[in-house]
Amino acid sequence: SVNTDDFFNKIDTQLKKESEVNAAATAAAKNRKFLEQVIARLNPTVRTYESKLKNRGINVEMDHYPAEIRIKLRYKSGDYKGLSIGEEVKSGRIGLSTLFREDSKSYRSRDDTTYDQSNWEDSIFIDRLQGLIEDFVSDANKHGGI
Repeated sequence: SVNTDDFFNKIDTQLKKESEVNAAATAAAKNRKFLEQVIARLNPTVRTYESKLKNRGINVEMDHYPAEIRIKLRYKSGDYKGLSIGEEVKSGRIGLSTLFREDSKSYRSRDDTTYDQSNWEDSIFIDRLQGLIEDFVSDANKHGGI
């Protein structure tokens, strides 16, 4: 018969694995909840930017979801520059992506850095949004105008 110590060592290994899986799931759920709070906080500011851009004749496409905001600024040519804040699927952490379309191909480029409560500030997103708008305006001529 199997030595009881060997048996319980095997059981302990399984229990440890289970507990690691649960810890990761708990962290992801906590991160997702934090992300949803961030999105809710950012929404009014983002909507203000949206209306101010539209007032300036800029074609803005904005999608709001509980765990994501996606913004595309579209040129006359149909190309766009965009930005998204949303969930890193495995971890539930906040991820930022750059969106763009050139030569009738759409691209999404994820930032390497992800965020949770320990390193997130709402200003990170607002700074990126302002950068997006500046880039969009300065590249307008290359893309057939605004």
